[in-house]
Amino acid sequence: MPDIKPINPDTDKSKTQHEKNLESIHRRRYLSTIHILPDLRKKKTQDYLETLLTLSALILAAIFAIYPTLSTVVDLQKQLSDAEQIFQQLQTKKAALHSLQTQYTNLLTQPVFNEIFYAIPKSSEIEGLAADIQATGQANNLVQKSLSISPVKNSTESNLPANVSTFAVSISFEGSYQDMQNFLSQIVQIQRIVTIHSLEISKNPADNALTLTVLLYGYSEN
Repeated sequence: MPDIKPINPDTDKSKTQHEKNLESIHRRRYLSTIHILPDLRKKKTQDYLETLLTLSALILAAIFAIYPTLSTVVDLQKQLSDAEQIFQQLQTKKAALHSLQTQYTNLLTQPVFNEIFYAIPKSSEIEGLAADIQATGQANNLVQKSLSISPVKNSTESNLPANVSTFAVSISFEGSYQDMQNFLSQIVQIQRIVTIHSLEISKNPADNALTLTVLLYGYSEN
């Protein structure tokens, strides 16, 4: 028969008390841990938030520091692009002007321009105009009686350019009526531009000779 040890009430109470003490310690540690965890989480959140705010501040500071430089670079690039476009346009205009100058120079060498420049010369060249009128009269068998030339200070021809001067040529011929008609039709076709301002045909009672008096206007550049 096995030995049966009697249960010592003091020993049982001692173990129970010991277990109670351990449980109490574990409970305190658990509660302490539970109490600490929210603080740790809160501290981590604060650290994360501070780091995020610091990075955001640094990024904003960098953006504000770089923005003026970037804006200047963009403006300079736009100005450079505009300048290149304007330069290209100027080059095109320069080429066009050079081509026009060449064409103008070539045209000036054409004989027709000599006639144009003679029609309204840069000076009055009155002697040349008088010679043309006299030659036209002689070609139509008219006999010259008189000739006078004078400037027209207050010309009524308001449609003329401001740089064009007008002068009057008064000339008279004797001859037949038909020759006078031929002269009048030819005088306005001479190379030098003239206009007939007035004319008068009179008859000399002594010999019935006809006299043509015509007032012509000639022109020149000032």
